[in-house]
Amino acid sequence: MKFLKINRNEYGLYSGHERLGKGFIHESPDYKFYDRQKMNYFIEYDLEENGNEEHATVIVNNLVEIAKPKRNAYKEWEARVYHCCFAHDKNAIEFYQRIDGFMVDEGMHVLTLKIDTDFEAIKLDPQYAVEDNPLDTEEKIDELIRHHGESFKSGLYIPEDIEALKLKKGFKCISIRKEGGIVANLLLFIKADGVGFLEDMFVNQSERGNGLGKWIARIAMCWDKGVD
Repeated sequence: MKFLKINRNEYGLYSGHERLGKGFIHESPDYKFYDRQKMNYFIEYDLEENGNEEHATVIVNNLVEIAKPKRNAYKEWEARVYHCCFAHDKNAIEFYQRIDGFMVDEGMHVLTLKIDTDFEAIKLDPQYAVEDNPLDTEEKIDELIRHHGESFKSGLYIPEDIEALKLKKGFKCISIRKEGGIVANLLLFIKADGVGFLEDMFVNQSERGNGLGKWIARIAMCWDKGVD
């Protein structure tokens, strides 16, 4: 098997000319609300129909080896290589626990969500406007990427990423605007198995504490009512 680079953050595992799966490394500085500089290397894999757990293990091990020297370039920062699993995804949790050394030198984050807010009681200040954003022009996509970058030390998206997301089933972009500009945003879609997936959400630093995060969470919890 050969593990080859496809583009700047995508790799492929091949047996001859047959691709068994893909791996991804997403490098990004952390959110602006941390005092200490942080660098993240998020890794993930996607198997083809002919792929199996052995192939997934090879992909992850290769991604870790590629990410290590990248991480070591930020010795003065808190740099990490990691993957996130939701608490209900037992198969993914068990898989990463079987990766030799991954829980020690790198890391796996198990995500849980507890919703105990009375969403019906959340009122959005009239200064904000909620928009079902179609992202149907280059200008709108560039606008989203620009405002997204205001909440992160560097932008995580390029136009091609947004165009790929728009092709996913049930894709939605919900934008909250103030004085015409995007100050909070939610990207979500339905996976092939029918499970909803929250791709990304942000609230710009200057608008935090005004209930926008809770309002976006309310939209996410009720998103199936608005997805085509």
